[in-house]
Amino acid sequence: MNQLKNQSGEFELIARYFQNWPIFSNGQAQTIVPNGDDALVIQSHSPLAISVDTIVENVHFLTSSPAHGVGYRALASAFSDLCAMGATPSFFTLALTFNKNEKWLKAFSEGLKQAAKDFKIDLLGGDTTHCKPAKNNISVITIQVHGQCEKPILRSTAKPGDLICVTGNLGDAAAAVALLEKANPNAEEKALLHAFYYPKPPIHLIEALAEKANSAIDVSDGLLADLMHICQKSQLKAKLQTSQIPLSQSIQKIHEPTQALKYALTGGDDYQVCFTTDQSNLEWIKQNNITIIGEMITGDADIINENEQSFSQIYSVLGYEHF
Repeated sequence: MNQLKNQSGEFELIARYFQNWPIFSNGQAQTIVPNGDDALVIQSHSPLAISVDTIVENVHFLTSSPAHGVGYRALASAFSDLCAMGATPSFFTLALTFNKNEKWLKAFSEGLKQAAKDFKIDLLGGDTTHCKPAKNNISVITIQVHGQCEKPILRSTAKPGDLICVTGNLGDAAAAVALLEKANPNAEEKALLHAFYYPKPPIHLIEALAEKANSAIDVSDGLLADLMHICQKSQLKAKLQTSQIPLSQSIQKIHEPTQALKYALTGGDDYQVCFTTDQSNLEWIKQNNITIIGEMITGDADIINENEQSFSQIYSVLGYEHF
């Protein structure tokens, strides 16, 4: 709880940096009581998909990370869950505990606002708490996203024979982690860093995914780790063609093929969507620059390569482990 003497400062900062943003009025959710009272009141005429993500200083971003990029990435990481569910974005809330100065807060809010514009989602409420800079005081950012979801895409409904697909490129963000504190990165390294701070979940595909995807998950912990959830929930095996994993030119120029592939398969932080779909949707896949990387087959939950080798025998860890 904030001390009384700090209350006016808190509300002034909220009004200055987190209010009067563009209102997109997506979906069918209607704001009855907007940001500014003790609670936000929403009336919705269709099912809501709700997801929450937290990023922590020196775990998910560094103290030296650019605040603008931190703000953008914080929303992108949460927003990708809506994409994976086939949910049209409605609004999000923000809980921010920080020990930074107002210059940092301004840049953070601008990055967050840019992401909100790109993803067409409104900030409608939240909470801010300031902790004095100290050795053990770290910034914590929690974002809860809400979206209209008439037909949610589940992890448990993949079918044998489904094509396994991914949006975008994989591995750039993971490869960027080693560059976060590098002075004077070159052009290719800057491209990887941009992918880390400014991921682009496939908002343009949300409606189509809701119609065409049989199962889906966002790629946040690593392709193998996330795809394994689909395998386990759907009680199927996934067979990947590693030569088809989409890699950017930047990661291929910086890293040799084996390392680039490892980043793409196990690195995480891409915030793209991995989904399965009927083979009848092949033409739609080609038209939307989506990459087919494998096929769902019958068998115990596992992920194998083109040589029938389990990836658990190739990599000791399939993705990011939270604990």
